[in-house]
Amino acid sequence: MQEASSTDARPCEEGGAFGWLRALLSVLAIVGAGYVAPALIVAYLVPSAQDLLSAGDMWANIAYEAISFGCCALVLLALGGGCLLRPRLGAIGRGLRSCAYMIAIDALTSAGSLVYDIANGYGFVSGWQTQLVLGFVFCLMVGLFEETCFRAVPLAGLLGPLGRIKGGIVGACVLTSVGFGLAHVLPADPSELTYLGVAQMVLKVVQTGLCGFLWAAVVIRDDDVWGVALGHCLTDYVVYVESLLYVENPLADVSYVSTSDAVAWDNIRVYLVLIVLYLPLVFIALRALKKAEVPAGGAFSLTAPRASVAPSSQQGDALAGRPAQPQEDLTSPADGGAAAGSGAGPRGGDGRPPAPDGWAG
Repeated sequence: MQEASSTDARPCEEGGAFGWLRALLSVLAIVGAGYVAPALIVAYLVPSAQDLLSAGDMWANIAYEAISFGCCALVLLALGGGCLLRPRLGAIGRGLRSCAYMIAIDALTSAGSLVYDIANGYGFVSGWQTQLVLGFVFCLMVGLFEETCFRAVPLAGLLGPLGRIKGGIVGACVLTSVGFGLAHVLPADPSELTYLGVAQMVLKVVQTGLCGFLWAAVVIRDDDVWGVALGHCLTDYVVYVESLLYVENPLADVSYVSTSDAVAWDNIRVYLVLIVLYLPLVFIALRALKKAEVPAGGAFSLTAPRASVAPSSQQGDALAGRPAQPQEDLTSPADGGAAAGSGAGPRGGDGRPPAPDGWAG
């Protein structure tokens, strides 16, 4: 029987004090690598950058997101989770298929808004073509940064102590998803802490948390961050297209909580509709988690063999003290079969089973 590759690894258990310490470091890295370090780097390199960011300058925001992604990627590499950053076409395809429902929902809602704008005779802003291109680059950087910061790094740490059972894996997804949702509404301005403001915050956390739950499940299933980063990018971009076409400076003053009563009620209605439409994401995520290996020690623990392989007949003879028997020639001249050790079989080149049919796989 063909032996498993020594480089093909699967998550293994890692509990105890060291596992929890690394989990804590990975959670703290969200603040340090995702926010503090980029702010310090930008303030040191370009003192006037904060003004450009506040004004919504597109290039400045792209650069800031790229620096933030770089900081989080370095932390992930330093803690031993670099495997998540290796692009693999199969994993990217599976990730995008899992995000297809969410992308479709956001595209449909965005298309409805565009039809309304066109019907009312609104004109595009000057330079909208450039904004569309730069907007996509910005969304790509946001996807890479946020998926590394809120999924790859904390999940890789939390799965060490929590990933020994399926419930712990789900719990790690929930924790990172709540953190992802809170990052969209915190820190809150004191003027936002009204009943309407808090209602917007809670609903926004739930809405973004549903997205984060799916993305977390896909990262765990695929050991890959690129598929969900691209899915995240496309999800943001289809929503963002309307602003890119009709708003002169779409990155200025972006807020998910409004202090205006009229706008607040509009936000609440939108968030409630999106939550209802996003509920199937939970089932798509749970379906993805069914294919995750248990125990799942996370990307910081990829050390044990991915699959247990029975010893070959020659190994069994040696262990039993019997002379080795001639090895059967697995190459079939008649049917052109693959030679032993060629890697052909039910697993692909990355050691994973073939991706199942269906967009939710």
